[in-house]
Amino acid sequence: WLCVDTLKTVQLDVATTEHSYSVVAGGEKSYSLLAFVDDADVEGVESDRINVTGADTLTSISSFDAVEVENNLTITEIIATLPTKAKVVTDTLSTPTEYGNTVQWNAESANYDQAKSEEQTITVLGVVVLEKDSVQNRDELSLGCSIEVKVKAAVDVSITSDLDDSAPIDKKVGESLALSVEAIGTAPKYQWYKKTAEATEGTAIDGETSATLNISTLALTDEAEYYCVITGKNNSTVTSKIATVDVTKNDVDLQLSISPSAGQTRPNPIEIEVLNVPTDAKGTVTIKQRENEIHKVTLNGSNGVIKYTFTATGSSDDFVFSAYYSGDDEKYNADDVTGVAYDFTKGT
Repeated sequence: WLCVDTLKTVQLDVATTEHSYSVVAGGEKSYSLLAFVDDADVEGVESDRINVTGADTLTSISSFDAVEVENNLTITEIIATLPTKAKVVTDTLSTPTEYGNTVQWNAESANYDQAKSEEQTITVLGVVVLEKDSVQNRDELSLGCSIEVKVKAAVDVSITSDLDDSAPIDKKVGESLALSVEAIGTAPKYQWYKKTAEATEGTAIDGETSATLNISTLALTDEAEYYCVITGKNNSTVTSKIATVDVTKNDVDLQLSISPSAGQTRPNPIEIEVLNVPTDAKGTVTIKQRENEIHKVTLNGSNGVIKYTFTATGSSDDFVFSAYYSGDDEKYNADDVTGVAYDFTKGT
């Protein structure tokens, strides 16, 4: 024992192949145990050593995170929801771990009013009871603990008409959006929230405190999840379903018109018109003859129709015109019209 003390000596005989001895650990953390055979008829000593490790030494107890429970529970029911183990740090556990203990909570320590309908916060005291075979309090640390419990207000408001969460709402940039909920209760208060794809939680929308959320002109940044939180007299809250709103750019359907429609006699020019240009679009419209850019217009919000006068040059009488729209990152998708052929007639 500790390679020093002799615990037991037995006389070997040919009929016995195993010998045992029970050891009860003392206050030390670990031991070395040596068993050996001293045979007078054989030179040398046959031996084997094992290490016996005792319980961990407690170094700290982590505090408990606050918890939230429903209204009108008994204190016994509240105690039943609390953690049953504390997170401890020991000489072998550097990360707080629920190990080697149980927590006994004292119901009488909480100043709790079960009849109170408003929200209340109580503190429950307890003690950490160590499992001595696993963790020992060799440094005599305090084993007292506490936890904060938030008791929700009694629900005095309910939703009678909710949002539709069965499918996303598809909208185009520039369209309007209206979402509505209805609730009953004593003077319910409404607050609308918006949660984008990048966010972890919703954000309250300033000024949107009625039963209906109205957005008159949607932008791409309005694509999000929307919901309403309704607060009752006791400050209890209910949350609506979530409406998912998808907002996409508008499609552009450019068209090319050429006058006269065919056979203009050279060297007379033709009039090229690009139709269906959105009047509120940004970006550019480019007209090409085959791969050559012949005209480019930066849109200013009042275009609608782009006109360009084209006069044929060179020996060819066969031309192919195209129109391209691009550059609006907010409202419209890119679009193009390609391959509109035109044949001139030679003059006399």
